[in-house]
Amino acid sequence: MFFVRVLWVIKMEIKYDSRLVENVVVEIIRRKEKEGDYELSEYYHRIADQIYDAPKKDREDEFKKLHLSIFMRLGLNEVINEVVGEFPQLSKIDEMVILEANTTEEADLLVSEKGQKRIVIKLPPEGFLSSHLLSRFMRHELMHISDILDEEFGYKKEKFSNSLANEIVIKEKYKLLWDIYVDSRLISCGKETIADKSLRYKEFNKIFQKIPEEYRERVFNSLWNSKKLTHNEILSLSKEPRKLLERSGISSKGILLRGTPCPLCGFPTYNWFENLSEFRDVIAAIKEDFPEWDQDDGACDRCVELYSLQVRGF
Repeated sequence: MFFVRVLWVIKMEIKYDSRLVENVVVEIIRRKEKEGDYELSEYYHRIADQIYDAPKKDREDEFKKLHLSIFMRLGLNEVINEVVGEFPQLSKIDEMVILEANTTEEADLLVSEKGQKRIVIKLPPEGFLSSHLLSRFMRHELMHISDILDEEFGYKKEKFSNSLANEIVIKEKYKLLWDIYVDSRLISCGKETIADKSLRYKEFNKIFQKIPEEYRERVFNSLWNSKKLTHNEILSLSKEPRKLLERSGISSKGILLRGTPCPLCGFPTYNWFENLSEFRDVIAAIKEDFPEWDQDDGACDRCVELYSLQVRGF
């Protein structure tokens, strides 16, 4: 593991995993050779040959130094340094560690028992091959970290549900809503990030299909234009689609959302009974058991069928 210091308002160590650095350098050399450019390859092998002449016990460290020197010579650390410099909120961070990811990129904030804060970012070697894409990814992830550090945002790691199935669904929605909040603020500041408004809307349109199609764009725009959200608000919106409607100025009264619980049986339903207002005898029977219920609250097909049988004396 090697490190460099980033200087701005504070000093923060950025450590690079030596295996990641080696794989990045080797991949860049390979690609340049494929393009017919052998200058870097020749330089690398010239130094490598000298290392092989050195005592065996020193070779591993010497190769690490070689890989890091080429990594820095290519300016691969500069993208990260520049993006980090955009976030003075990171003055609360003690160090950043860049590791190699086996699959996809990810970032996390770890706090030790002594209160030391460390950002851990995992990147595949290919992540360094496009400085443009790397800066977008880093900026997006560091905005997340800034939110976590913001006491007003109030982030905390917690279970979203006691049901594993619900936990997965709510996490997916929470992640998207937070991503929308992150990317909208970056774009409003004129900074590039990993997804623009149109891409985030496509994701929103896919994941929040419980919201009637005619309202989705309005709800999304309300989220995109949000100036301030908190962890608790995002979590609440992830769990209760009706709140997404209400914060957009849309009354949820009479809107029957697919997959939400029937007010009578309590089970999630995708089959709300249509034209319930035409069945006055069924409505009256339901109100006898549920005085607070209103026909605009709706009922699932099965509950209406059961009350219909009851009214007919079965």
